[in-house]
Amino acid sequence: MPAATAAPFLPFIEPALATLRDKVPAATGFIHELKLDGYRVQAHARDGRVTLYTRSGLDWTTRFPTIGADLARLQAAQIILDGEVVSADDEGRPNFSALQDDIKRKRYDRMVFYAFDLLYLDGFDTRAASLVERKRVLQSLLSKTAATAPRILCGERT
Repeated sequence: MPAATAAPFLPFIEPALATLRDKVPAATGFIHELKLDGYRVQAHARDGRVTLYTRSGLDWTTRFPTIGADLARLQAAQIILDGEVVSADDEGRPNFSALQDDIKRKRYDRMVFYAFDLLYLDGFDTRAASLVERKRVLQSLLSKTAATAPRILCGERT
């Protein structure tokens, strides 16, 4: 991946947070993500061991065990993903109340992780690479493990 730099495995990375705007930017070259109504999570997987961090850096791995299990199956020795954990309501739409209820009741069957950025991969800090390139590599990686890690989905690029 062009512009990725060799680096040791990274600790928790302070996330870039969304900036509220009244209008969509008129300039070209912008990419936006849909707000999925879940919890922002940074997923770290290293040699099969997974840690899931909240956007403030709290370890919430035990709250999302099925997500962690699927992340451990990805075809990468070391990876850091930025994304969102959601639970779907009865119509299949992400629902924050359903996610909170699922966490409280330890119900994991509706939880999925939408990965929208690849921050680190197998010895390389990818953050200097373009977002479009990171998303391309992420989509390729996740497509190879869709059958073995069905709860890890690639967030849409729009």
